[in-house]
Amino acid sequence: IYLCCSGMVVEQGKIPFIAASDTNCKETFCPKDWIDYFEKKGNDFDKGTGMPLSALRVMAPVISFLTDGLTVPMTIQMLLGKLDLLKKSELCIHILGAEGQEFLVTRVFVELGRLNPQLKRLDIVMVGPNLPENRSYLYPELLFPYEAPCHLEGRVEHISGLYHNCSVASGPIPDLFVAFNPGFHDPSHFVNWLPSLKLLNARTGVPLGITGFNFLEVQNDVKDLKALGFQEKIPPTANPFRSMRPFLDPAREETDFVYVNSAYAILQGSG
Repeated sequence: IYLCCSGMVVEQGKIPFIAASDTNCKETFCPKDWIDYFEKKGNDFDKGTGMPLSALRVMAPVISFLTDGLTVPMTIQMLLGKLDLLKKSELCIHILGAEGQEFLVTRVFVELGRLNPQLKRLDIVMVGPNLPENRSYLYPELLFPYEAPCHLEGRVEHISGLYHNCSVASGPIPDLFVAFNPGFHDPSHFVNWLPSLKLLNARTGVPLGITGFNFLEVQNDVKDLKALGFQEKIPPTANPFRSMRPFLDPAREETDFVYVNSAYAILQGSG
C-alpha cells in the first residue's frame, strides 16, 4: 500500500488529493469516522477531482490519498463536534505551526462549509514560520468554476511567522486553537513553541486541539502542556479521521508506519 500510495495515484508522490466534496449538506453532518463519512459522501468527489472517484475509491491507494487531503478539515470538524461548537453560526479558528500539509489543503477548508449549513461565517487563520507568504482568500476564490458555490463568509488566511510575534495573537480571541503534529515534546521544537504556548495558556477556557503522528507523540505533548498549566479536556485518543496514507517512520524499524493526525487530544488554558 505504501508503494502504491507513493507512485500510483500522483506522479509527484507527495501531493494529496486536494478536493472537497461536490455538494452541500442540507443539515449539519458530523460523522463519527471515515466509514460514516464515505457512506454519505463517497460518491460526491467526481467533479472536484476530475476523476471518477465514485468508482476508484474502492482502491486502497485512492482512498488513502483522498483521506490525506481531507484529514485536516475533518479533524477540525470532529473537534468542533466534541466541543459542542457546531451550534454557532460564526467561528474563528487559529491553526498554529502550520506547514506544508495545512498549506496544501487550503482549498479543502470548503468542506467545512459543505458539512455545516448552519455556519454563516468561518475565519481560519494559519500561522507558521515555514508558510511561504502572507495571503488571504475568500471562500469563493478557493473553488474551481465548475464546483458548487460555498455559502461561507469569512477568510482563510496565511501568516508567515511565529504565533506570539504576529499581530493576530493580540487580536480577537478565537473559538479554537489547533496544532497539527506539532511535536512539542521535541526540545529543538519546544524552544520556539514556548512563548506561543504561554500565550495560549493565558487564554483561559479556549480549547486547544493537538494531533500527532502516533499515540505516544500526543501523550508526550500532553505531558509537556500540562506541566505548563494546561488542563486536559480529552486525553490522547485515536483520531477517527487520521490520514490513511502510511509513511515509513524514519525513527523506527522499516516495517513501522506513521499517519498524519494519527491521534489527538484537547486541552485548554488555565490562565
